[in-house]
Amino acid sequence: MSISDYVRRLTRRWRVILVVSAIVLALAGFMSWQMDPTYESRAQLYVAIDNPNADMGTALAAGVYAQQKVLSYAAVATSEKMGQTVKQDLKRPETAAELAAKFKVNVPFGTVLIDLTVQDSTAKGAQRLASSLLNHYNFLLSSVDDTTQERPVRVSVLASPSLATSPVSPNIPLNLLAGLFAGLLLGIAAAALRDVLDNTIKDGSDLEPAGVTLLGALPDVGRKDRNHLISVGDSSALAESLRQIRVNLQYASIDNPPKTFVVTSCAPGEGKSFVAVNLAAAFAQSGASVVIVDADLRRPTVAAHFGVPSGVGLTSALLKSLDLREAVQPVNGVDVIAAGKLPPNPSELLGSASMAELTKQLEADYDLIIFDTPPMLAFADAKLLAHSADAVILVANYGKSSIDKLVEATDQLREVGGTVVGTVINRSKLANDHAYGYYGKAAKA
Repeated sequence: MSISDYVRRLTRRWRVILVVSAIVLALAGFMSWQMDPTYESRAQLYVAIDNPNADMGTALAAGVYAQQKVLSYAAVATSEKMGQTVKQDLKRPETAAELAAKFKVNVPFGTVLIDLTVQDSTAKGAQRLASSLLNHYNFLLSSVDDTTQERPVRVSVLASPSLATSPVSPNIPLNLLAGLFAGLLLGIAAAALRDVLDNTIKDGSDLEPAGVTLLGALPDVGRKDRNHLISVGDSSALAESLRQIRVNLQYASIDNPPKTFVVTSCAPGEGKSFVAVNLAAAFAQSGASVVIVDADLRRPTVAAHFGVPSGVGLTSALLKSLDLREAVQPVNGVDVIAAGKLPPNPSELLGSASMAELTKQLEADYDLIIFDTPPMLAFADAKLLAHSADAVILVANYGKSSIDKLVEATDQLREVGGTVVGTVINRSKLANDHAYGYYGKAAKA
């Protein structure tokens, strides 16, 4: 798949990305709200020449000495000994190490300056800590820098400790921004992982393991239109998609176009009857003589789609209780043969010599015959008809039908000599997708 395909698949899972981002953002906000505020006091020290009246040579030597010692002097401010000194001065409850951890120093490169930063839970507390440190700094420095000669430099306060007007942390806007960024990354990762673990059919690339082609995809038109039947002049997304599938079927084999179709699915509820009746209507609109036979003798729905009685139909013709032509009910250019009374032995009836004879008679009378059959993996009925049919159309439900089940169904059909001409993806949510054309809202059957 191309990068655009991966991006498209991820954007289909925008809800996962949105939910994960919202959770991480909420956690960032909650943690920021729970954090204790931290205030900062800043000061600056200058390692200066101790004797302003020194001659040029002494001044130069003192400058070199200051640059050599400034890093060591800076380290004194963050030492545990400094923490102990400040603790005793201010009677603070923290340990010396805890206080020392509040002191931060920085020496700008090539300078003899020491930038001091002190943090505490209050602004005044940070300022008092910084002031105490500066008050004891030179004394502590003398005790640790014990030399026999007088030091030519001293540490002076260049900028007194500041009093903060607002906390430096938590930085709520920054934390929220970081939470949003982290949430988006985690959301994209979660969406990608879910897509990798998702074994359902969503586009033509998912059909490759089964070795079948995509005939087309039908939009999800909603539960209220589960019995929708396209009509002449219908310009809806559903009708246009069905006409495209009709064209694909007509060109499936130009030299020997299929005449007898078996429409089935891997499992119940994938919309195979919806596809069968609307394909029959689409072919009838092209001027072909079409008959649709409800060969689902377990849960027939074709009669309901066309609004005709279901008590008389296929089983009546197979049991010779009436002539085949008497079982035909014309509806808007499509001849409908309902299931009839449901028998206790559907497989035996569909695999009988009477069924083979009935099929031959239909082939002589019509340009196109469509059999709506039960789900493939649930019953053997579809395989019985697929053996003698010209083509089998497998219907898959977008985001519900399993790729593994589709592979299993196609393997079983090929084992009995069935020709799987392609797959129709029903209830597709890929609106305006370049691979399928324009789709509106989804069809349920």
